[in-house]
Amino acid sequence: TTANTLCWAMHLLAQHPETQKAARAEVLEACGGHSALPTFEALQSLSGLRAILYEALRVFPTVPSIGRLVRKPITLCGYTVPAGSICAFAICEAARAREAFGTGSEDFRPERHLDPTLGPMGSSWLPFGSGQRKCIGWRLAEVEALTLLAVLLQRYELLPPRSPADAPRAVTSLTLGPKESGLRIRIKPLATIPAKREPASKSKRTAET
Repeated sequence: TTANTLCWAMHLLAQHPETQKAARAEVLEACGGHSALPTFEALQSLSGLRAILYEALRVFPTVPSIGRLVRKPITLCGYTVPAGSICAFAICEAARAREAFGTGSEDFRPERHLDPTLGPMGSSWLPFGSGQRKCIGWRLAEVEALTLLAVLLQRYELLPPRSPADAPRAVTSLTLGPKESGLRIRIKPLATIPAKREPASKSKRTAET
């Protein structure tokens, strides 16, 4: 699931260069440059990158739907659902509901996770589920995803594929991912990163060999 989330986050960053540029600036400031690996403390300060991750999970929820057991009879949209029924909650539909996110609900706007006036989260944003059955590993998944995205942004520029035909296509099964098309983006090393130098002793041995 984390791999799918990272695929969509990288795809969206490649499609939105200004968002990527702002995220890179945040990462470089928090980590102190291009080379230092992000610490746990640095990850906590990456509110912009976290918003990008959350928005990727909203636009492309890794788990598009979850099942819930109805404990007592309820009425939904005029229909009575008896106790003991299994209902499927469409996370992917709720996450794009105009009632919650307005007319721009289809758009990639990470700032909505920083400004509550742009749309309430609540029950409309449930990529990890909710309640007693909420994903037990969601915090670990968040740290993993933030770490990898931060390291990528420190070192590379993410660019979209040259042909629109190479854009990833979402396939829904148990999870939502680019399973058939795969993720196709271009990765360009940043020119500001100095090339690594081999130790003198190693260079000498190589020359002698």
